[in-house]
Amino acid sequence: MELILKNIGMIKRARIKLHGLTVIAGENDTGKSTIGKVLMAMIKTDVIARTKYLKKKKELKIAGKELKEENLKRYFFKNRKYGFNRLRELLFKDFLRTNADLYELEEKEHYIKLSQDENKYLKVFFNRKKNEWEFSENSFDLDYKIPYKDITYIQSPLIWDLQGFFNSILQMKSQIELEEDIKFKFEYPYILWDLYGKFVKKRIEYVSKFHRDIIKTITKDIINGEFVKKEGNIFVFRRKNIDIPLVNVAHGVKSFGILQVLLENGYISRYGILVIDEPEVHLHPMWQIKYAEILVKLAKNNITILLQSHSPYMIEAIKRYSEIEGIEEKVNFYLADKGYIEYQETLESIFEKLAIPMRELKKLKWEKYKN
Repeated sequence: MELILKNIGMIKRARIKLHGLTVIAGENDTGKSTIGKVLMAMIKTDVIARTKYLKKKKELKIAGKELKEENLKRYFFKNRKYGFNRLRELLFKDFLRTNADLYELEEKEHYIKLSQDENKYLKVFFNRKKNEWEFSENSFDLDYKIPYKDITYIQSPLIWDLQGFFNSILQMKSQIELEEDIKFKFEYPYILWDLYGKFVKKRIEYVSKFHRDIIKTITKDIINGEFVKKEGNIFVFRRKNIDIPLVNVAHGVKSFGILQVLLENGYISRYGILVIDEPEVHLHPMWQIKYAEILVKLAKNNITILLQSHSPYMIEAIKRYSEIEGIEEKVNFYLADKGYIEYQETLESIFEKLAIPMRELKKLKWEKYKN
């Protein structure tokens, strides 16, 4: 599949292949994170709307009511539009702006398109006249659907530090709905909430040998311990039979712990997309290389990954491991720069852009000799 953006926020143009391991490199504030968020909004929107449609259809059938397909379709389209706008609020704080909004340009088109081929796609665009986001009439209908059942976004290992907060919210939500029979509505960090739900609830019980091997690499060869869920959905880090509270665990260890738990619970699979935002922030360069090796092995096993990074260690390691594993055709590199996200045949332009800080440091080195 391909993700296409035109005049969305800081991004003027982007055309990104979603196959294997896709790496978007670039400096901060170049729109890298926007890519992952709009992808999450598109996939979640479609999947949730289809789930509600099937549930509604089943309820009508059980009740013995007439199934009017046209009414069900309208129900599906209504839910999809509402779902996208709700996720837009949660993921962007209602700030998914168009290029024209930010730069006062009279651009005619502002859209996000998730394309399977020329005739099969999901497209949402900004209607300037109505001042709202709408889905194209030619978008995926009920006869076609996105080949992914879910998307998981890893934003920060700080998720572990919020487990008590999320547990409290979950309990309060259940209690309010039980006692007052009302819907519990609150503003919350959606990406972290979605990830937390995947920590505490398994998608599958069976873990394949491939997944077990990756988990073993993480727990035995890298972090020398494992993350364990205890009573009350509270996790600890267990090392040599000693349970360590997560407040005392390094962020680098927590970064690998996220992968461990998601693998154990079945959320890293070929049926979903894994989005990872700058994992290098909390990792020593050597662990960045280890992290890159794991990502390449996941891609080799047909898992789709979108990685946003500005680490030359991470990017170079992905390139080298993809060559070793023989999956160069499954790894694609893009550079985010000046409003455009463009495919890169080589890493030359990426490293030239990421090397700017080093050149600045060299200039500073010689400043004292000028005076």
